[in-house]
Amino acid sequence: MHKWTYCALLSILLFSCSLAQGVSSGEGKGEENISTPIKDSTFQLIQTIPIQSTYLTTDNLQNIYVATDEGQIIKLDKNGNQQFEYNNNRLGSVGKIDVRNPLTILVYYPELEVVVILDRTLSEIKELNLYELDIFEPKVVALANDNNIWVYDEVAAILKKISQEGKTLFESRNLNQLTQKQLNPTFLKEYNNQLFLSDIENGLFVFDAFGQLKRTIPIKDIERFQVIDKQVFYQRNGEGLILELDLLTERSFTLPISENKLNSIHHSSDQLYLITESAIEIYTLN
Repeated sequence: MHKWTYCALLSILLFSCSLAQGVSSGEGKGEENISTPIKDSTFQLIQTIPIQSTYLTTDNLQNIYVATDEGQIIKLDKNGNQQFEYNNNRLGSVGKIDVRNPLTILVYYPELEVVVILDRTLSEIKELNLYELDIFEPKVVALANDNNIWVYDEVAAILKKISQEGKTLFESRNLNQLTQKQLNPTFLKEYNNQLFLSDIENGLFVFDAFGQLKRTIPIKDIERFQVIDKQVFYQRNGEGLILELDLLTERSFTLPISENKLNSIHHSSDQLYLITESAIEIYTLN
């Protein structure tokens, strides 16, 4: 594998949120980090956490955030020790945890179309019902770098940026008309004042800080992803992949072999997380 490809892989902290430079400044807040390059077959299993997780992400300190089938959100330190817990079983399953700013954590419950904002101790700050804001069938949401909220309204086919009080700050044009496609987004992520939206059938769409479409990338089957610099990291059919945004080339890397069924993967600093059907497996580099 090319050296730049590995450089990209090790840079990602996603779920998401490298904060080393940015908690106070805002720019780069909670973005993914890159560290050392990796070589083939250098992953070493260092820990298995017996949690059935439906969603996993990490912050820049390698704290781990997981959602369970019971609707719990658990924050673990980098050694797997539980720190805080949030329980809210009235809102259904967790669709997303966005920790690009670990001091302002966004949790999305798609069944009831509710966004919850938590602090670093997973204490609730605010709850926002998107349906009551006349945002119907919001497919994907993301935390903006200014702690406002991006949301895609599927009925109106527009991207909206709203405040935590529910005020619409600005919105895009009708994206179905603009792209001549029927969009069905699966994931939304802001990185370095750009907004990335994935659609399995139609590719990857890149917007500016005002929600205006700047670029369409015809790489399909990207469901969930991480972004760092000019590269996108994701999984497809059990294979790790990196998309170089400048060259629009896709490169693969070999994942560790797990005895358990693999659901998804996440990369953070120099560690790789396999989210399996029965546990979280954490790998590091030899």
